[in-house]
Amino acid sequence: SYAGCDYVTKITFPESFEYSYPNSIDDTAFYKNKENWENGVLYLGKVLYEADPEDLVGEYTIKEGTIRIVDQSFVGCQKLTKLTIPGSVDFIPFKTFMNCPELTDLTLEEGITVIQPSAFVNCKKLVNIKLPKSLTEVFQGVFTGTGYYNNIYNWDDGGLYLDNILLDVDPECWGEL
Repeated sequence: SYAGCDYVTKITFPESFEYSYPNSIDDTAFYKNKENWENGVLYLGKVLYEADPEDLVGEYTIKEGTIRIVDQSFVGCQKLTKLTIPGSVDFIPFKTFMNCPELTDLTLEEGITVIQPSAFVNCKKLVNIKLPKSLTEVFQGVFTGTGYYNNIYNWDDGGLYLDNILLDVDPECWGEL
């Protein structure tokens, strides 16, 4: 952990670096120095650590070669409208893009295999979703509260589908499908 390191302004990570615990550097000078951020997003090596809800505006494509996104790193990005995630990221973590109310378009590229629970919950305007064929697991509740989820025409016999992928099940229908 780097917490309390008030004078750390630069951190170099080896190519093998894959993860940092959330909040492990939040109080450091490195974190606070806006020169370490790229278009409102902080990367630590190949890990996307956090997005600044005030600075991230409009369309955003996560850098190719990013291998990990830290849980809840985009929560509350009020001005994010379109998002592309490269296939170098193999899974979308828990609540990563929760409460991004202006997000309308989402593209997940080939290589992504898993979307964990509540990843896009309450992205109220999210209606255009492109999923990769490499996707093998979508946890329940991933798209709850999105425009896609709330469109009754996307539901069939109690299941929410996109391109023949079952995304969610209506809780009132459990045991009946």
